[in-house]
Amino acid sequence: MDRRITVLHLIESLGRGGAEQALLNVLRHLNRRKIKSIVAVLYHAENDLEQEIRQLGLPCYDLEAHSPWDPKALFRLMGILRKQEVDLVHTQLFGANVLGRIGSSLLRIPVVTTLQFPDYEKKFYAGNSLSWKIRFRQIVDGFSLRLNRQAFIAVSQHTKESSMRHLGFSEKKVHVIPNTLCLEKWGCSHPDSLEEKRKELGIEQDDKVLTCVGRFVPQKGQRVLLQAMPKILKSSPRTRLLLLGSGPQEKELQHLSSTLGLSMSHVSFLGVRSDVKEILEITDLFLFPSVAEGLSLALLEAMAAGRSCLACNIPPTRKMIEDGKTGFLVSGWDPSVWANRTVELLGNPLLRKNTGDE
Repeated sequence: MDRRITVLHLIESLGRGGAEQALLNVLRHLNRRKIKSIVAVLYHAENDLEQEIRQLGLPCYDLEAHSPWDPKALFRLMGILRKQEVDLVHTQLFGANVLGRIGSSLLRIPVVTTLQFPDYEKKFYAGNSLSWKIRFRQIVDGFSLRLNRQAFIAVSQHTKESSMRHLGFSEKKVHVIPNTLCLEKWGCSHPDSLEEKRKELGIEQDDKVLTCVGRFVPQKGQRVLLQAMPKILKSSPRTRLLLLGSGPQEKELQHLSSTLGLSMSHVSFLGVRSDVKEILEITDLFLFPSVAEGLSLALLEAMAAGRSCLACNIPPTRKMIEDGKTGFLVSGWDPSVWANRTVELLGNPLLRKNTGDE
């Protein structure tokens, strides 16, 4: 019998982000007769998914790094690679990519990097004044990917083309493999549990629920939803906006919500949640104003839950949504446009149902 290939999967953290959820989906479905998987986490953080990975019977190591070039973390990583006789390292997200490539090159272990985002597109850092930091990351990223034998998985054609353009590697090294979902997890919940969820969140039976899931950073666009809400409420006063996620813009967005006169009965900041599926099931319309994506897992989950989706018209989203048939697309961040489209869809439940079911 051939020896199993040992793969170490290195990622920055195991919070409930898209890249982390995508890794968990991969780990659930890899052929264990052929592949032995090990997981390592770069940063000691709120690793919500670690328990789920351990429940799969997989070891999970914490490198406790302070930066992508932390020497102690590098030595820990190299120790794991030697002890576990790792054949291949799989990395994703900037810090893990850099440290993983350095450690692997020193031991001459090949690396596969999953490219989750078009990291160096200007829109990806919308509103970010730290252009020097972004440029520095791009230089470090580009240098590290030339250290040893490497191949790349891009989650979309857009991510592939963007990464080739900004990092300069050849097309033959990149393969497009879209993010996936475990659809069996997305069956309908019992009506009683959904009623309990509505009560938990203070949502009345006649309320219309808008939901957005995403990290609170400028490119995700939650600001435009808050700016659209006053106009939405004029036409549909019993509307609730649920914002799921966390991030550096959270306090700024909460302040904006207050400045716009939006009460807690109209906008709720719910943080990072483990009950996204149930919240999506009580949602009338999923809003996704992000202008920078690889292939959004949040949008995939909303579609899997049968929700009608209104999203920003960008290349990866156009691959997922056929406007007017499997969802709806909006160009740009004009709050009035978002408000008008939202009000129109809230007033047409049959259209929402048809696009959600598609």
